[in-house]
Amino acid sequence: MPLVRLALIALLVACGSPAGSPDAPRPPVDAVSVDAATDGPRADAPVAPSACTPACGAGDVCVAGACVAAIANPCGPATGYAPNSPWPTITGCETNQRRTFAIGPAAMPAVVWRWNPTVGINQAMIWGPVIDGTGALYVVSEYDVTRLAPDGSEVWRRRIVASTDQVAGAGPAVLLADGDVLVCVASQPEIQKRRAATGDLVWTTTGAYCGGNGSLIDDSGITVPAVAPDGTISNAGLTMSPVTGALGPVPPRGCVGTPVIDGAGIAYCMADGQLVALRPDGTQAWSSNLDGFHRMFGHVMLTSYQGQPVVTIPVQNGVVTPNQWIALYPTAGPGTTANDPSVPHLSGMTFFGPAAVAPDRDLVFLNRGTGATAGVERWGQDQIGAATPVARWISATPRGGARSPHPAPVIDGNGDIYYGSYDGYLISLDPAGAERWRVRIGLADGVGNLGTPAIAADGTIYIVGHATGGAASYLYALRAP
Repeated sequence: MPLVRLALIALLVACGSPAGSPDAPRPPVDAVSVDAATDGPRADAPVAPSACTPACGAGDVCVAGACVAAIANPCGPATGYAPNSPWPTITGCETNQRRTFAIGPAAMPAVVWRWNPTVGINQAMIWGPVIDGTGALYVVSEYDVTRLAPDGSEVWRRRIVASTDQVAGAGPAVLLADGDVLVCVASQPEIQKRRAATGDLVWTTTGAYCGGNGSLIDDSGITVPAVAPDGTISNAGLTMSPVTGALGPVPPRGCVGTPVIDGAGIAYCMADGQLVALRPDGTQAWSSNLDGFHRMFGHVMLTSYQGQPVVTIPVQNGVVTPNQWIALYPTAGPGTTANDPSVPHLSGMTFFGPAAVAPDRDLVFLNRGTGATAGVERWGQDQIGAATPVARWISATPRGGARSPHPAPVIDGNGDIYYGSYDGYLISLDPAGAERWRVRIGLADGVGNLGTPAIAADGTIYIVGHATGGAASYLYALRAP
């Protein structure tokens, strides 16, 4: 290890925990289950556990020790996740639809603060924050997990690796219904559960692979824990107790990427080139061959088609585009292959990245293009089964230039779309594909690539930007004037 880095570590140890150390706060750099017919909250959806005394009444949830009115989330009620959270996991909610009840700004926003995780040792962020019902942010960097207040000041910071000599541990975080936060430490590998209020460690489970080799290009290589309505954690198909972290039965196959869990506790995930359905006890309910897919994009999603619940994931069936397709598999069990006529599917598309599900169940993809253009494309379910499917619209922009999309779209409560670009632009489109606004972020910081946005309940947009060459990364908060 370089002598300069050794000296910095020694200085931190010698000085204890002064302001600016990993355990001391510091200011910012700049001062419910899903109804298959509607994709909405099910009437008999279980109520999230309450930490309030007395317990919250019907229609209320406990947020930070207070009973408040429950907010219906069109992405799914997220009963196993933090109540009233607009963004409890990097996939949006329990259905992985990358959608939120929060409404983003109609007018072009401006950066109100930025935050860099580096304290003594350079740290990068791969993923954006998760956001709880109070507006607090939780961000995982290479060596630390940090809670930020909505004004960007640090509430607490905790080290998540035993030594900064080891490989970086940055992975996603997940907010749970019991008020705690899961932290993925990819380098161990392990999963930590910490108190959201203090950052104190509750338990650590080693050997549970979490995080992964995903990148800002797409997050197909990232394994993020999913949470069942009863609070059970599923990580790569392996169940975990939310109370102790104890591991359940080893499933017949290990999963890649993030599973989605339905109201019955069935976890759907990718394994060995197949989409598999795993029961809570780890046994396999069914599997479907994906015809030798070359690459998958993002995470398995739960939505509906013709009033029936379905699971789906975008995949590329060859090396050369356009060769992408997406099939909608009934949760009760599909046909044997993606080309089985009994499995509704779209094919011949040119997307390159994870999808989001619009309020009308349209699928919104990034399209990085095969020629001179790139953009965002929206496909309707009315094209499923068509001999020559046609996109509802494609918002095309110069490939590699301003607004070239990167890495995944997010849809707000009004159906408006938000995404980051390769060259530092945050862009918003309306549901018809027309550009609402775009804003350049991090020019003075040398930021090029932007990550996936997250939208808070007050309309603030948070997005991570990476400087060209990976020298630094920043979390930006943007609000409309």
